[in-house]
Amino acid sequence: MKRHLLISILFVFISACGGSGGSGNDTVVEVPTSVGNLNISVSGLPEGENASITISGPEGFSQSITNSIVLSGLKIGSYSVTISDVMISGINYQGFDSSLDLSLSANLTLDANITYGALTQSQGVISGFGSVFVNGTRFNTDTSIITTDDTLNGTDSDLDIGMLVSIQGLVSHDGSLAKATVIDYSVRARGPVDNINLLDNKITVLGQVFLIDELTEFKDTDFESLLVGDIVDISAILNTENNLLATLIKKRDAGESTYIVRGEVSSLDTDAHTFMLDNLTINFANAEVKGELVEAVTVKVKADTAPVDNILHAIEVEIETSELAQGQFIALDGIINEFTNTQEFKVNSQAIMLTTDTKIENGTLSDISLNKRVKVFGQLNENQILVANKIRLDKPGIIKVEGQIGAINLNDDSVTVLGITFLTDKHSHFLDKSSAKVKRFSLSDLAIDDRVEIKAFEQESQFIIRQLKRNNPNSDMVKLEGMISNISETSFELQGVLIITTDITKFEGNEDDDITQTEFFALISEGDEVEVKGQFQENGSLLALKVELGDDDSNRVEVSGTIDDGFISSAEFSVNGHAITTNSNTVYEDGSESDLQAGVEVKIKGQQSESGVILATKIEFKLSDDDNKVELKGTIDSFVSATQFSVNNHHITTDDNIEFKHGAIDDLEVGVNIEIEGILLASGTILAKKIEFEEDDEHEIKGTVANFNSITDFMLETHDGTLQAVTTTEQTEYKDGDEGMLENGVMLEVKGRIENNILIANKIEFEEAEKIEYTGIISDFISTTEFKVDGKAVTTNEFTHFKGGTVDDLNNGILVEVKGTLDSNQALVAIKLEFDD
Repeated sequence: MKRHLLISILFVFISACGGSGGSGNDTVVEVPTSVGNLNISVSGLPEGENASITISGPEGFSQSITNSIVLSGLKIGSYSVTISDVMISGINYQGFDSSLDLSLSANLTLDANITYGALTQSQGVISGFGSVFVNGTRFNTDTSIITTDDTLNGTDSDLDIGMLVSIQGLVSHDGSLAKATVIDYSVRARGPVDNINLLDNKITVLGQVFLIDELTEFKDTDFESLLVGDIVDISAILNTENNLLATLIKKRDAGESTYIVRGEVSSLDTDAHTFMLDNLTINFANAEVKGELVEAVTVKVKADTAPVDNILHAIEVEIETSELAQGQFIALDGIINEFTNTQEFKVNSQAIMLTTDTKIENGTLSDISLNKRVKVFGQLNENQILVANKIRLDKPGIIKVEGQIGAINLNDDSVTVLGITFLTDKHSHFLDKSSAKVKRFSLSDLAIDDRVEIKAFEQESQFIIRQLKRNNPNSDMVKLEGMISNISETSFELQGVLIITTDITKFEGNEDDDITQTEFFALISEGDEVEVKGQFQENGSLLALKVELGDDDSNRVEVSGTIDDGFISSAEFSVNGHAITTNSNTVYEDGSESDLQAGVEVKIKGQQSESGVILATKIEFKLSDDDNKVELKGTIDSFVSATQFSVNNHHITTDDNIEFKHGAIDDLEVGVNIEIEGILLASGTILAKKIEFEEDDEHEIKGTVANFNSITDFMLETHDGTLQAVTTTEQTEYKDGDEGMLENGVMLEVKGRIENNILIANKIEFEEAEKIEYTGIISDFISTTEFKVDGKAVTTNEFTHFKGGTVDDLNNGILVEVKGTLDSNQALVAIKLEFDD
């Protein structure tokens, strides 16, 4: 409150009379009582609407006002301001303060700001702090009552981004000011993880199935490192299939002894003292029941032991109600789980109605459909239908980027990464995963060169951030994921960034198979999704080290981590609790089968069976410089010194740790053919770690192992059917495999010299098995695992992915397309089988 000096001018005239014997009276001048002014400012109401405010003060002063006003000439003293509720268009508006006590001093103007807000119920996910952002509104929490399952008197520190909360509070009409009276967070489930489905991105906790999407937040864990048996808190919203979309998964201490699950009662049996919550049976025989237990009521169940045989023995069952109320402004975040038409549907089972006045953000009316994530803003009518004045479509991210910040503009709330400008809005999620761990994290906390990971969507040719994470600066490599455009012979664009591919770029198809540059550009078309890892160049382009095509709709999964204790063999081990097996077609990168052991860090790519076992099609061993590792084969085209030369126009340097094979440093000169293994420096120069010279009489042959007798006696069958005898020596070098993996049917690239028609291997590199495709009618059907297609033998197994049908649809006369690899008996082992319409 401000006090302003009043300038008062008082002219006093004094008359006096004198003279002998004379007499007269002095003139008495009455000084006015000191006064002050009250400057009342009223805000928060819709334009043109009146407030209801009463001001009372000294000597019975009382005045009612409806708008901002200056009350002048008030007697000094104490004044009380009472702010009464007003009902406007069915919404109850209240003062942020119900009353004010003012003390007016002499000759001053006292400013009093009165803010009204619509009584508001906001149910949504916390997207940021400072104070708390929910449904695009920043709620002040200075005086909030914060309740959780663990406390009735919590603070902001008890809340996390991703929590689905219910807020009671006040929001000014323009949304610029908001105050949370009560914030309540209730977990959907707290308990041990029962099952993890990498293929469908699902986990099961206490019988509840939770979906994971790109905006699911994790705390103290992540999806890949989550283990069966981990105790977690899960916040979630309901989708169309009675599955729950997890908004936050938070790992708790292993010693947690209280389990919680919420849901809707079904199959109530009062005699047996049981009911169902989805797939979980609740036994409440020894529980304290708070409220009337009936069918379809929502309950909170507490237990002190984990379920046994899918039965949870409750110690407490509490009936919960959370109905929205009339006379309030409603903000609701959820998924359309029932759909009649674009004007009538349900979100979180709450009936929604749109009108011609409803404003639609991030889309059009035609974009509204079943299973869409939306935020709805409006009020309830007399039929408890939420009439929306605004609906915001939650668009999925189409671009993902990881790299260093190049620019920050706080004036337009934007950040630039890889030359792409991203805008933030009131719904953007900000998380600090760096060592700084700033909780009240926002755009203003970022700095140039901070490493961030951004997921964004496109709206009216602008990229809007859905989620921004700041990470530790652990690499100078960048990643970009998006849709391809402007394809040329060896380059393309992703979201306007030019992607340059060269002979150091590795390419991976949509089945995790290694492909060539030529094969990649023959496969892609405009709009295809790819992920690129590489180095950002000064000219704004991205030099790609690895390009991966988006996965197809098969049963392929990925998991990264260290091999768990209890390693048995390459055919039986686990990573992060996920069972892994391998076969002769498993491809190894930067290691071999013999390198598999407990504690080794790997990335597994493969096919997951219904039982959850993953058949590893590729195992990548993690190296310290894995991000910027490159391989290059070619001819030295310029040479200054051993630390300054070029191969295929790539600048090369060396250091004291360089390893040479079949040559020495003095053999480096223009025209020499070499193979280089090294790392790409930030400058774009390749630091060679190993240089292998090509011998004059060296031969290189690719083919499949045949007639295998021993590691020193086998044949290599080339693509045209030619057989080449091969032997090995103690000096033979193996890459992406070892001698123990040599057997019939294995694909190899062998380099060496030929003596007496035998190829003496200097180097053996294991290659990915060739994929074979058959299209035709099923015949000679013996079983679902043994039949012929187009007259050729085919087998299936638990890892075969079926599309357009199931294994039970296999029979003679069915037209199918099958893809796989040949086994030692020349039968096609089906990786994927598609039924033709």
